[in-house]
Amino acid sequence: MTNRKKAGAFVVIMLLFCTLLCGFTSGIIQQGVGAVADVVSSWTYYNDRANDNDVTSDDFNNDRHKGDDNTYHDGAQAVNDGKAGSVLEYNYVNNDGKLSGEYITRINPMTDEGANNLADPALLAQHCVHVEELTGKPILLDEQNEPVGSRADKAHLHFLEDRNYAVACYERLIDVYKHAKVYIVEVNDYTSAMYMWHNGLEGNKPAVIVKNTQNAGGHLLVFDLGDKGIKIRYRIECGYQPVDISYVPIPDTPPIPDNPEPTPPSPTPDPPRGSDPEPTPTPTLKPKDPNAGPQGRHPDNPDYGGGSNTNNDETVTDDPHPEQNSPDVYVAPDPPKPETPSGGGDSPTEKPDASSGTRSGSQTVDHDNGRQETYTDPGTGAQDTGTVQAGDGRDHGDFAQQVDDHPATVEHGADPAPTTDEPSPGNDECEAPE
Repeated sequence: MTNRKKAGAFVVIMLLFCTLLCGFTSGIIQQGVGAVADVVSSWTYYNDRANDNDVTSDDFNNDRHKGDDNTYHDGAQAVNDGKAGSVLEYNYVNNDGKLSGEYITRINPMTDEGANNLADPALLAQHCVHVEELTGKPILLDEQNEPVGSRADKAHLHFLEDRNYAVACYERLIDVYKHAKVYIVEVNDYTSAMYMWHNGLEGNKPAVIVKNTQNAGGHLLVFDLGDKGIKIRYRIECGYQPVDISYVPIPDTPPIPDNPEPTPPSPTPDPPRGSDPEPTPTPTLKPKDPNAGPQGRHPDNPDYGGGSNTNNDETVTDDPHPEQNSPDVYVAPDPPKPETPSGGGDSPTEKPDASSGTRSGSQTVDHDNGRQETYTDPGTGAQDTGTVQAGDGRDHGDFAQQVDDHPATVEHGADPAPTTDEPSPGNDECEAPE
C-alpha cells in the first residue's frame, strides 16, 4: 500500500513537472516566433513595391508605386495637399542639424510607424557605399575589406543582425549631408546607376547592383559639397537611386531596363536538342609564295634585283693623304688689287673724266667726227652719204639748268571770287590756259 502511494505521488509530481515544462517551452517558442516576426517586420524593402505593380520595366528600381506613381509625384501631391511647402521639403529637411523628410525616413534605422520600421537596410547600405566612394570617407567600417561590388550586400546583412551598427553607419552618413547644400534639379546627364535586384540576395532580399544606363529623365535630389567639388545625386522617381557610380559595374548581373523600357535584343536560337553546336572555323592565312613576285619570276633580271651580285669592282684606290704634302707654315695668298676705274688714273679713289687725254676733249668727237655715214633725208626720204659732225660747237649745260632757263607754261588754277574791280568770272571755275 505504501509503495502504491509513493508511486502515485511520483506520477503526480512528474505530471506537474511536464505541465510546467510544456508551458515554459511553449512560452519560449512563442517568444521566439515573435522575435523572428519582430526582426522581419522591423525593416521595409521598397523594392518590393516596385515588383508588386503590373509594370515589369521598373522592377529593378529602388521604389515604384502602381502605374505612373513615384516618389517625386508623392512630393508634388503632398505640396498640393498642404502637407509640405515644397517638393524639396517633402524629401529632405535640415532643421539645425536635425534631419527629416521622406528620404531620411527611408534610411534612418530609428524611424518607426507602429510596429514597423520604415527604414530600408538595402537602401541604407547602398547609399553608404556610394558616399564612401565619392568622398573617400569610411562609413561601413566593418566592411572596408570587402570588394566594393559586394560591400553593400554584406552591410545589408550586417544591419539585419545588429541594428546598433546600422545606426552608427547612418550617423556617419548624415554627417556628410549636414555639411552639404541640398536642392532638386531635373535629370540631364548620367551614365550609370545603382539598382535593386529583387530577391537577388539569399533568395528573399533585394541585392544591390550597378549598371551602365541611359538618362531617362526625372529629378535629382542633390547634396552639393561645394568646395570639395563633389555632388551626391539621387534620382527621386526611382526611390533615391544613386547615379554616376564611380566604380566598375559588377559583371554577370541580369539585364536591367530603365524607364522607359528599352527594346530587348533579338535572342540567338538554341541548337536542336541532342546536336552539338557547330564550332566556329578558325581563319587561316595562305602562306606567302616567295616565287610569286616579279623577283621570283625573273631572278636574273637586274631591274628586279634578282640573282647574285656580279662584276664587282674590286680595284683598290690609293689614299692621296693630302695632309702629308701640306706645307709646315701656312702662307696666305696675296689680296686682290683694287680695281682701276675706266678712263685712267693711278689711284683707285680717283675718278678722272672719261674724256681726259683726248685731242678734242671728247672721246665721241675724236671717234666719230669726220666719219662717212649714210643717212636718209627726213623730208624727201632720199638717202645720201655725208660727213659726221660729232660736235655742234655749243656749250651744253646740265638738264636742270635748261629747265630753269626755259620754264614750262603753267595753267591757271580755279578763279576765286573777285577781290578787285577787275572783271573776273568769280565762280571758282578754271580758265583756259594762255
